[in-house]
Amino acid sequence: MSTKPSTWKEIFQDIPASSQCSSLLVALIGSSGGGVATIGHTDPTDLLTNVNRELCRIRRRFRRGSFGNQVHENCRCSVQLKYALFVSVHGGKGLDGADQDAVVATLYTVGCDEQQQQSKVNDDSNLLSIKSAYTGTLREVNRVCQHLDNNVLAKAIDSDQISALICISCDPKNVHASSLQRCAKNKKIVVTGSGGSSLSFISNVCGIQLVGNAGGSVAATNYTRAVSHAYALARAFSNLEEESYECYYDSSLDNTNSQHAIIRPNIISVLNSCLPAFVAVAITKRVLEILPSDVAPYVQDLLHPLQWIALPTVCCVISALSYGKEHGSTVIMAAAMVGASACQGSILAALLAGYLVSRLADRVLWTCLFLDVPSTMINLLIGGGAGAIVSVVLVASRTVFLLRSLTELFRTMLHSIMLFRGSGFVIGCTFCYGSKVGWYHKYFLSCILIEMERGDASFLGAVDELTLVLVCSGICLANLVCRRRQEHQEDFSISKRAIWINLLCGDFIEVAYPFMDQSWYINTMAYVASGVSTEVLLIIKQQQHSVALSSAYVPFFVSVWLAREEWKAMAAACLVSVCISFVGGLIGNLTQFKTQNLGKND
Repeated sequence: MSTKPSTWKEIFQDIPASSQCSSLLVALIGSSGGGVATIGHTDPTDLLTNVNRELCRIRRRFRRGSFGNQVHENCRCSVQLKYALFVSVHGGKGLDGADQDAVVATLYTVGCDEQQQQSKVNDDSNLLSIKSAYTGTLREVNRVCQHLDNNVLAKAIDSDQISALICISCDPKNVHASSLQRCAKNKKIVVTGSGGSSLSFISNVCGIQLVGNAGGSVAATNYTRAVSHAYALARAFSNLEEESYECYYDSSLDNTNSQHAIIRPNIISVLNSCLPAFVAVAITKRVLEILPSDVAPYVQDLLHPLQWIALPTVCCVISALSYGKEHGSTVIMAAAMVGASACQGSILAALLAGYLVSRLADRVLWTCLFLDVPSTMINLLIGGGAGAIVSVVLVASRTVFLLRSLTELFRTMLHSIMLFRGSGFVIGCTFCYGSKVGWYHKYFLSCILIEMERGDASFLGAVDELTLVLVCSGICLANLVCRRRQEHQEDFSISKRAIWINLLCGDFIEVAYPFMDQSWYINTMAYVASGVSTEVLLIIKQQQHSVALSSAYVPFFVSVWLAREEWKAMAAACLVSVCISFVGGLIGNLTQFKTQNLGKND
């Protein structure tokens, strides 16, 4: 009497080898489309790559209850884009009403010549061998495509090599007629696609039953189409599988390793990546403020959006792209809508809104795919509906007001700390120490950007310039004076480069760290320069009852200019920072050389 297998290994051993690893090959035929309303229609390589990547996410598992109540491990189903014939018209033009003897097009193929048939898809990276087979007039390209359709793709269908066919704005009457006629005869081949006119002909005239959310493609992106087709084929393959198995689409896996989920960035990294916009807005706002009075009305029209709308919109878009980059332009539209309408004056609310847009986009996408909603409506719901919903929720819940109040409280507390004597020295030394131990990108830069939320420069940005950029410049300047000898040529070269990068670009402060570690005197004087220069800035601020606001990442003279009426205080603090660090560098270098010479003499 046989016993029922109780372990996964026993079950797997009982499965025939042919059933353990299913191989499903997919073909794709189509064109860039009749109209020009499809986003990404000018990049066929991206489309084919997206389709292949999503097909590789189709997985295979035992149906629940096939082997009792045991839960079994999933296995990847071998699904790949084996053949492709895709005609792309140049110049972003549509095929509707196109002059076939005047319009230029290119035929892109996969697996349609001997070289491509012999090359295998790399299992580790799912690379696809895409070839630009022919470029010429549309009539010539269609003739070549029709030839390959007759002699390659149709024969592959006849020999049962193809399990599914994806049709994207194809030509079922002429160019792709042979392959579609074979599919009409072979009822086992699953067909899905997009492009309303062609799909209607395929279904009504050719008698082919379409699966999934086959429909129009207006406003559809390459990602939306690829996911829609892969999801539709996974469901269709599941219906065709043996009784014990089912196929499903796993969107949580990346395309390189089935064991690892897609990694999303930290929210602090997302905020820090928006730095270019913050600096640009601060400089633009400063320029507008010094323009002549006769252009004042135009200045006010620009100042308001720069102060309240520009930065939240940027943060919202970058956040949405960071957490939902696969959605591309659809989340950009939704995030721009939320950032401009609901997140005015609050970058924290914008970051939250971008994240919510990306998550809602995922939910909308999979819900629509489950309900077989066509690609056009999916993108309308994501690009428009998701943005509108998030905007209403954030405003109605008062979340934007709360987060805006939180950042205002942060700025108030920061400027209140400056009233105490000695606080500048502590802040400066903290900046110098924190930059060496990894606090800068983790804490300091985010605080700088929060302070710059309204489009102005920041006090912490001025501290950044004083304690990091100019301290490094002073140390490197001392190296240029002391390390001209041949044996220090490397130090001389890197110090020379660091000076002009720091003074003209406001970056590359890390060059000073090795010299600070080599000499305790240089290290100590760097802390003294950081603390004293920041304290000088605060002493002048307390006398003038105003604070100097500035920024690093800009040329030195721009950093001083950003301080507005307090530019003299900023310039004085900069001079103190450079002089102290330079003197420390001189003494530290001379002491180090003297010690080395004594060691050689001994």
